[in-house]
Amino acid sequence: CFKVCTLANYSFARGVDQLIDVALDLKKKYIDNIVFVVAGNIKLSKSLPGALGKVARSGGDLSDYAKKFGVEDMFVFIGYTKHPERVLSGCNLLIRPSREKNPWGRDVLEAFSFGIPVIATGSYSKFVENEVTGFLLDEFNVGNVSNAIIKLSNNRSLLSTLGEQGKNRVNKLCNGRERSFELLNFWNEIVNK
Repeated sequence: CFKVCTLANYSFARGVDQLIDVALDLKKKYIDNIVFVVAGNIKLSKSLPGALGKVARSGGDLSDYAKKFGVEDMFVFIGYTKHPERVLSGCNLLIRPSREKNPWGRDVLEAFSFGIPVIATGSYSKFVENEVTGFLLDEFNVGNVSNAIIKLSNNRSLLSTLGEQGKNRVNKLCNGRERSFELLNFWNEIVNK
């Protein structure tokens, strides 16, 4: 199967619940080889709107929400982990379903360091660049997200290329030695003015 992971404790802003909608869309398209691996706390707040809040008020969590919609077989909820690298090493793709259109963070950098492409929303493309290091979508649209997942699951060559380009990008932008020399040069210029 094709494993799509997310590394985030649940919050409405982080949007992990939107993966249930993606799973439903994949199911409607008769795609049955996708598994979502959710690493992080999946407790739901009782103040959430709609069906999420109803599940939370009855004592349920995100796994119960997936079960409510009949897609629990498409999810593996592993809870909090001290070792996200173990999760990443077993997955093909990272998704960052943020409602805040925030397309980068530690999870993205870690995924790229493993050569794993990323699907995210927003416009900041320094890390996730559309069809270069993953898929950068303007907004979280269920159909567009599921289509990107299908495209990558069916094209392992593209998956590998995007992953390699993501790895190269994070190695370039986050190289500690090179960044420390840049900082040293900056301060030397300031001192010598």
